[in-house]
Amino acid sequence: LLATSTTRFEYKYNNRRDPIQITVYELDKPTQIIYQKIQYRNNDNIPISFSIQTLGLPIIPVKLFNEENHSLFLVDTGSDRSIMDITVYNHFKDKITNSEQGQNIITTNGQTSSTLIAQFIFTIDDTLKFSEPFTCMECSVGFNQIEKETGYQLHGILGTDFLVKHQWKIDFEKLQIHI
Repeated sequence: LLATSTTRFEYKYNNRRDPIQITVYELDKPTQIIYQKIQYRNNDNIPISFSIQTLGLPIIPVKLFNEENHSLFLVDTGSDRSIMDITVYNHFKDKITNSEQGQNIITTNGQTSSTLIAQFIFTIDDTLKFSEPFTCMECSVGFNQIEKETGYQLHGILGTDFLVKHQWKIDFEKLQIHI
């Protein structure tokens, strides 16, 4: 389930080969469906058509540390590193086994921010499993602005460090990520 400020997403599928059923509900009317779509996929692609067409951003749902609820990651080719909001780090810090002090970095708004580097375990489609380092820092200003504009709360960013390491390619013509 993907929680936003006013809506809830539900993704249903049995395995990686099945189509995804995407259903969106109002939080205050949990049985009222706002939107429903069946989206087909294959083993070598992650569809991003729904998030691109709806939000204008390539966003994928992930499960952090096998939690039931999904978190939302922006796939960002303009970010040289993968980033996790510090509130997500604080929520999962008991499950994180490897973390260390990171570097101070200058953010897009010109502020200097201290960071932590932490290893997060996450899955995509319940079959793609990763254990990756993320730079953990305060992201509320940027993430809150995206939530204000789209209604969706981001939790992290998959940057070019991850994309290059795993050789992912974004296909904007077909609106999918080749993995």
